[in-house]
Amino acid sequence: MDTELLVEQQQKDDGKRLVEQLDHDGFPVTVAFWALTSEEGPWNLYVASSSFDEAHPSEAYRSLFSAVKKIHSSWISPSDVKLLDDQDPTAQDAVEVRDRHPSPLITNFQGKRLGDLPIEKAVIYPEIASPRQSFTVTYSRDGESNDWTATVKRGPIYRMQAKGAISYSAASWTGATAADQKFANVSVLIEIDPRFAHPDLLALPDMKKLTANQARKLADEMFKQYHPDAVIEHDEDEEDGDY
Repeated sequence: MDTELLVEQQQKDDGKRLVEQLDHDGFPVTVAFWALTSEEGPWNLYVASSSFDEAHPSEAYRSLFSAVKKIHSSWISPSDVKLLDDQDPTAQDAVEVRDRHPSPLITNFQGKRLGDLPIEKAVIYPEIASPRQSFTVTYSRDGESNDWTATVKRGPIYRMQAKGAISYSAASWTGATAADQKFANVSVLIEIDPRFAHPDLLALPDMKKLTANQARKLADEMFKQYHPDAVIEHDEDEEDGDY
């Protein structure tokens, strides 16, 4: 591989790691892209965030310096990175280009401008999926009645686009109907603001209660699509997860 191309690939890979580290650290990234502003000039990594305040940039750059240090990159230094408000026209144009044809891959952009920024070319990272706290809500029928008891179990945190109540499952057999079911599970993904995605914050009692209650509400809505007349009583205690 050509040395220049190798350097560019290493920068792209480490840029992705840096963007993910920033997001993990609670500095939400709306869009990130490498741009070449002249044929001779270096590539710069532009990172746009709702947390960047142009009037008071020092706190944002402290987050940047910390994230660069954490990823131990030989290919990116803080001087390679430019932070933007996510309402900046350059950031808004980058979002529009990225979302024109959504893809899990990098978008290569050959236009001559992004907002107010003249460029030779740019590579735009795909959108970072927000953290999702997973839950399984299990429903158990009381005998032949329409009374159900629901318990909630907290699972791992994932990063994906899906959210809300995502699946319903129940033991079934040929000829069985919803009225024959005794147990059912609903899987739920609760979107977590990246600023609160640190394990210590998610473990706080109030945060656990909030996310569990959101999961119960969403799960009940899906469950009642199958059992519209069900009377549900929730166990307020969470079961221990097995992850």
